[in-house]
Amino acid sequence: MKHILYGFLLGFRHRKRLREVIGSAVENRSQVTTLTVSEMEERDIHCLILDFDGVLAAHGEGELEPEVVPWLQGMVKRFQAGKVFILSNKPSEERKHYFAEAFPEVQFIKAPRKKPYTDGIDICLAQAEVKPEQAIIADDRLLTGVMAGLSAGIRVAYITRPYRKPAKRLWSETFFSFLRVTEKWYVRLLP
Repeated sequence: MKHILYGFLLGFRHRKRLREVIGSAVENRSQVTTLTVSEMEERDIHCLILDFDGVLAAHGEGELEPEVVPWLQGMVKRFQAGKVFILSNKPSEERKHYFAEAFPEVQFIKAPRKKPYTDGIDICLAQAEVKPEQAIIADDRLLTGVMAGLSAGIRVAYITRPYRKPAKRLWSETFFSFLRVTEKWYVRLLP
């Protein structure tokens, strides 16, 4: 709960920048698969940090959405081992096993404190040995992952059409949809 309150406080402090992210054609993305290898090269990005829930798959899923698999294969090939991370508050054993089999080059990072604290991003930057401006985080939540990215000085990709499976997990999907809408309205309504 502490990280949620911290996110709202940071959101207030950085409301102008968050509004820019919401309106930006570069930072505002429908899905993670709209990020391209050539764009990563053009922007001199050497480290890719990904949220799992909503970004790579629906909440609670253990494997990637089918269309994400070839996209992530291309990103892993471009970034190579040690430069692609999953920064998730829920690194389940099922997910770890899936990635160990399908994407052994991708590292799971579970930080001491949850996003929007920058602990996880700091770990990723240190392990990848890159400067903040050479990294990007893709996340579907403004006041957690996007806020952590902005606070850490890295680039952000705000995912606006996260993967969802409401028929499978109605309550959790409804809850996270509510959070996303609330965050967006909070940022837009701040003075």
